[in-house]
Amino acid sequence: MNARLATALALACLAASASLASEAPARGDARAVALRAQAEMVAAVEQGRRAFAFVGGGSGVCISPDGYVLTNYHVAGRKPSWTVRVYGSGKLYVGEVCGNDPLGDVTLLKLKDAQNVPHVPLADLERARVGESVLAIGDPFKLADIDGAPGVSLGILSARHRYQGPGRLPSLLQTGGSLLSRGAVYFDALQTDAAVNPGNSGGPLLNLRGELLGLTGQIMARFDPKANSRIAYAVPADQLARFLPLLKEARGGTIHHGTLPEGLTLEDGNAWPGAQPGVTVTAVASGSAAAEAGFCADDKLLFADGESVETLHRLMGIVQSRPEDAEVAFTVVRGQSRQRIVARLPRLVVSDETPPSVTEPDDGEDGSESGHPAPKVIAP
Repeated sequence: MNARLATALALACLAASASLASEAPARGDARAVALRAQAEMVAAVEQGRRAFAFVGGGSGVCISPDGYVLTNYHVAGRKPSWTVRVYGSGKLYVGEVCGNDPLGDVTLLKLKDAQNVPHVPLADLERARVGESVLAIGDPFKLADIDGAPGVSLGILSARHRYQGPGRLPSLLQTGGSLLSRGAVYFDALQTDAAVNPGNSGGPLLNLRGELLGLTGQIMARFDPKANSRIAYAVPADQLARFLPLLKEARGGTIHHGTLPEGLTLEDGNAWPGAQPGVTVTAVASGSAAAEAGFCADDKLLFADGESVETLHRLMGIVQSRPEDAEVAFTVVRGQSRQRIVARLPRLVVSDETPPSVTEPDDGEDGSESGHPAPKVIAP
């Protein structure tokens, strides 16, 4: 080997050694970060599991040390009391129904003689971001009957503000009618790809801080109605927070959702090619509640209760996830100026008639492949 080649090889070896030496701390830092993240996840899982409540054939979660438990109405709403096992305390309690929200699929229980019960706080959804990791805790297929422990699945927050109503809203909507629905409606749902199966209903969807993002209660399926499809919906924590005071005072009764004042004709701008996104008031009935509130024809709705109105579905999701009699401020564009309108929400009247059938095209526009059934939303 000549001297020039030997020198080049030596320099290359020195450079490689220096590079490896500089990378070692970086690899060490990455490993430390990964271990911290894992420890945080394990802590969130442990907090959520301790607050987990076994309710009937489904799930629930404790939200206070004195024993308030949230679950789905379709899990616990049809009996006045239940035997509830809280995993973290290892105790059995009598859980009495405080209040039911059948339309929103929420029931609140109060555990008798409960003190210092493990619990989780409600999350601030203003901090929630699509793509962040989430945990779904439940009792899928009653597997806890074997070893007594709830199961945990990991996923991400796939979407927010899903309007899982009884069907598509028309592009031109008149307010004041009844909602055709034979079951619960998730007006402002969170969507996750965390595995949710039969037995998970009413269980917590948590962030990695161990805070309650929502209650899982619906899954979307195309073929087998009880198969996990990685599309699950949860009642969001901010909606739960709005209804909690009413549920606590309901004395075992039923509470109701609000809706827009009657007398409005609304057009979804997204339904027409070239139209501006948003919702426009095309007409206001004379002497109606909407007219008394201050709405005018040609108003363009921008915000409802501080949230952006981009579609008709989003508007209804905002309004109908509030309780009846709630005061909601609307921001509209009228002419060249913005106006603020405050309206009290009337009760959302529900009819259990079968909703009108919708003939879907056979070219996949309904989200299905030609010749295959469209997905269905069901309670797991």
